Amino acid sequence: MTHPALAPLGKAIAALTYDQIEVTDADSGSTICGTAVPLLHRSIGQDLMRVESAMGGKGKTVFSAIAASIDEALIAIEEARGLLRGGSDHDA
Repeated sequence: MTHPALAPLGKAIAALTYDQIEVTDADSGSTICGTAVPLLHRSIGQDLMRVESAMGGKGKTVFSAIAASIDEALIAIEEARGLLRGGSDHDA
């Protein structure tokens, strides 16, 4: 039986990540898509860090703080999902 909290946790991860993402490995040239991409690489926080970098942000800015919070939340959500599934597996 699936724990009822797993679906809302999945929705939380979906809200904080990109579902349509494709990453090409620079060394091998292989491409991975969607949920095969590591969790933090799918995080919308990664784009916030790129925006901050493009704007020339120095030190801790609101973008870096939000990005760090998003990534911390994703890690915690994935850990909770792993525990509810009966293990400690997560792709973070």
